[in-house]
Amino acid sequence: MRDGPFDATLEFARFKEAMRGVLPVSKKGLDELVKASKERSPGKGDPKAPGRKRVKKNLSM
Repeated sequence: MRDGPFDATLEFARFKEAMRGVLPVSKKGLDELVKASKERSPGKGDPKAPGRKRVKKNLSM
């Protein structure tokens, strides 16, 4: 079991600082970019678009 929340640990603080240097975009900005990208994706709503999982047909009739 943990003594306290993970966010309060020294390791997490170091990780956050390192990630700030790597990512030039804030979390909120990154979330907005991902949302906008999903909305204008050419595969949106197309079940046969590349990268989609195939739907298994129920063959036990």
